[in-house]
Amino acid sequence: MPILDLRACTRTQVLVVGLACAAAGCSSSGQLRDLKQQLDQVQGELSQLREESPKRAQVEELAASSAEETTRILGAQTGLALKVDEIEQRVEEVLASLRDNSRALVDLTERTAAVQTHLDTVTASLEQLLNVRKPTPPAVAETDPDQLYRVAYDHFLKGEYEEALTRFQRFVESFVNNEQADDAQYWIGECHYSQHHYPEAITAFDLTARRYPNSDRLASALLRKGFAFLQLGDTKAGRDVLETVASTFPNSDEAVLAKNQLATLGS
Repeated sequence: MPILDLRACTRTQVLVVGLACAAAGCSSSGQLRDLKQQLDQVQGELSQLREESPKRAQVEELAASSAEETTRILGAQTGLALKVDEIEQRVEEVLASLRDNSRALVDLTERTAAVQTHLDTVTASLEQLLNVRKPTPPAVAETDPDQLYRVAYDHFLKGEYEEALTRFQRFVESFVNNEQADDAQYWIGECHYSQHHYPEAITAFDLTARRYPNSDRLASALLRKGFAFLQLGDTKAGRDVLETVASTFPNSDEAVLAKNQLATLGS
């Protein structure tokens, strides 16, 4: 029990004894009243102490709880600090690993570049060696029209239109009166058409018709000329040429193709 409570009880006991003495033989009524007032005061103090005792217990309990919570928080902070330290250490380890990998990658890149350079040098040397040993194909004799025509036509079949064009042009220039001159002129138009050079194709096909009016390539040349006009968006010119093919060569395959194309154009 707190010291204040002991003093209060002792004081009460003294007052009670005094009252007893007064009752037994105290002659002064004033003294009796004073003793009674003091007793009432002591009883009031005792009541106040009894009321404050639970509050003190609550305060002490709250203080103890606060102390426990503070201890827990401090422990949590300590654990968090340790985890932060661990994370920072891990980050440093990762960064160190990345730096090592970066240096290794730079080294690998440099070595790869060196190997590629060496490979390029070896490849160039090998190509040079092969070119030296590669036999040069014999040139086409300008005086042999059959061989020149055959080589030009082989280039055309392979889709090598520029090579074919050069040789067909050389043929018509060198062998104007050759029986294959009209064919060569026609294939000049086909070389242009295959490369979508439609104006040049029209000129070549028209030249076939004017230079060789009796050629068996005439119907084909006019048909392709009409198609070339259509490719250029000149529907009227294309229609006129196709109608000429259909009327001039009615029983030919070119006439059938011309009529089919005219049907798609409508009236």
